[in-house]
Amino acid sequence: MWKMGAEEIQNSPIPVPPLEVQQRIVDMVKEMRARIAEERNAAEARQARVVREVEEMILGIRAIG
Repeated sequence: MWKMGAEEIQNSPIPVPPLEVQQRIVDMVKEMRARIAEERNAAEARQARVVREVEEMILGIRAIG
């Protein structure tokens, strides 16, 4: 079985997409990260609301159900 040595690896070309494609990838990643942040914030807000509602039920401030 043939193995590549460090020199072959070092001298192997690495394909790089054109700059326009790289920019589109960066834009997509930024958009996805923003959406993830929005979803995380929404989940944290829902969690806080549920905790508050459960506490209100325990204290008798809110009806159960």
